[in-house]
Amino acid sequence: MLFGAFHPFGDQPSSIDIRLRQTGRQKTTAQPANLCVQFGGHVGDGKNILAGQQAENISGAMTFLHSLVFALPGYLLFMALRGFTSALGRPGPVLAISLGGALLNFVLNYALIKGLFGLPQIGLAGIGLVTAIVMNGMALLLALHIRWQPFYRPWPLLSGLLRPTRRNLAENLRLGLPIGGTYVVESGLFFVAALCMGALGSTQLAAHQIAIQAVYVVFMVPVGISYAASLRIGKHYGAQRWHAARQTGRLAIGLGAACMLGVALLFWLAPHWVIGLFLDRADAGNQAIIELAVSLLAIAAWFELFDGLQTIAMGAIRGLKDARTTLLVGLFCYWGIGAPAAWLLTFTLGWGAEGVWWGLAIGLASAAIGLTLSFEAKTARLLGCKSTQDDKLANSA
Repeated sequence: MLFGAFHPFGDQPSSIDIRLRQTGRQKTTAQPANLCVQFGGHVGDGKNILAGQQAENISGAMTFLHSLVFALPGYLLFMALRGFTSALGRPGPVLAISLGGALLNFVLNYALIKGLFGLPQIGLAGIGLVTAIVMNGMALLLALHIRWQPFYRPWPLLSGLLRPTRRNLAENLRLGLPIGGTYVVESGLFFVAALCMGALGSTQLAAHQIAIQAVYVVFMVPVGISYAASLRIGKHYGAQRWHAARQTGRLAIGLGAACMLGVALLFWLAPHWVIGLFLDRADAGNQAIIELAVSLLAIAAWFELFDGLQTIAMGAIRGLKDARTTLLVGLFCYWGIGAPAAWLLTFTLGWGAEGVWWGLAIGLASAAIGLTLSFEAKTARLLGCKSTQDDKLANSA
């Protein structure tokens, strides 16, 4: 987003790379993040028990997290380099490395679960460790690709790494901190949902995980559209093409809505097929989970539509170099509307697991409406300013 704003359409490459500072900052924050997760893992058992979570669920989660913590440095570096190369119009390496990493991660994780290929059957701890190794390997591979490919030479990432300018750091913090805050409040909403499900029981938690994983997979479509919209709008913003920026945002939001409606039809018409990707539908022991997961997928059809729209609208606003609005709207909609609605519907009104998901859907729908209207208001303001400037120039002439 920042790179696009500083390098609008038609500009020549510059040796000053805005993403460089973000990469350096994310690398330096990796270890503090590790410590925070480790500390949370050690003290989390008691807190989760107080929150009504079952002991076996807590034990498995902590085992997984203690291994997964080593993935954070690679994850942070990969995210920074992904943004850098995507901003330059080269998302292909990210896609190839991500697909290869996902396939390798699946094969190794399955082998450790089943004890295949002579590997030990070490369960969740092994899954977390393999995920960490693969994630760090993906980051290293992307870094080497950027280092060796001649295309990236006009933007030397290591140049000035230890001597960042105050202006660039301030600009990154101005945008980066609200973006990070938005992710925190959004993730917190889903964390509350998981706690509610864990308090309801293992069957509810299992059905929730199936439904949420199905949503996560299709959610990658609006995420990709959001990144593209943010980049394109950022370039138009840098070139002061306000009308083109608005049209790009509207097109992205419309495209996202169409894609998510197609997914909604899949969740409504073929929920058992989706669930069959996660569970053996012929196993009688899974029937309670399957029945509940079917009802959650019916709600998820609305849920993912709103989630996709709010994600794309959020990316469009960030393309206008505004992250504060997304944080404020997210904070109000997620925690002022979504979380209370989920709690009220689940426990006060007794809707159970469905109440959690309807609460999430209400919060995300509010965010989708609020962010879309905010994008329209911001672009209208920019177009109004441009019209005023044009009138002044015409009168002076």
